[in-house]
This record gives sequence, structure tokens and C-alpha cells, in this order.
Amino acid sequence: MGPEAGFAIWESGSCSYCHGPLANGDGDDAAPAGPNLRRTQLDRDGLIETIACGRPGTEMPYNLDGAYTVTACYDMPVGAAPADVFPGSAFTGEEIEMLADFLLEYAVGQSRVTLENCIVFYGGNPEARGCIEYR
Repeated sequence: MGPEAGFAIWESGSCSYCHGPLANGDGDDAAPAGPNLRRTQLDRDGLIETIACGRPGTEMPYNLDGAYTVTACYDMPVGAAPADVFPGSAFTGEEIEMLADFLLEYAVGQSRVTLENCIVFYGGNPEARGCIEYR
């Protein structure tokens, strides 16, 4: 998979609002709420579960269409979503897997942002203003 499909999901889910435009939130003034996904210790399964089911008690929403109500999350029985987790996007399981794979390929474990990596997170735009500092 090229980065385009994963980026499109990242973009449509507004993930950068919390995790920063380069997935390096956690202190980034542009995205103070979300953790830095470049430093996450989550593996593919952990990313998929977190994206799908959110993180109860945090600002991380669930993004799987039917999470909790149709598909069980965190070993809870199917039913209403907990009061301390809220809906985000309504992605399919396949879209969530594509997003997790995108993050694993272009963010997780890559603490140093390169120009090429920045371009990926700006939809392939080599002239993106956010990438000027990486030239």
C-alpha cells in the first residue's frame, strides 16, 4: 500500500487535530491533546484496538462503526458505549487496519521527521508549508 490511502483515512478522521500534523503531538502546540504516535509502544493490534475502540476516560474517541454496540471492545459485552468514551469517525475495520499500517510505516518508531516523511503527512505535497523546516 502506498501512503495515499492511509493518509486519506488519517485526514478524514481529523487525527492531526489531536496528534499533530506529523503524528508528533504530546507537547506540539498545534496538538496538545494527543500523544506522540512516533513514540508509541503500541504494536499493530494495539493501534487497531485503540483506533477502533478509543480510550475510555481520555479524549481518544472510538472510530469503528458499531464499536461497543455491534463489535465488542476491551472484552466488554456488546451494548452501549461507556459514558466516558465518545464517537469519532465511522470507519470500517479495513479502514482502521489501513490507518494502523500507515502509522506503522510512516510514524511509529520514526522520531526524526525527514522531508520525505513530512511530505507523506501533507498528502504528497512537496511544497507544503509545514515541511519548510525539513528542507
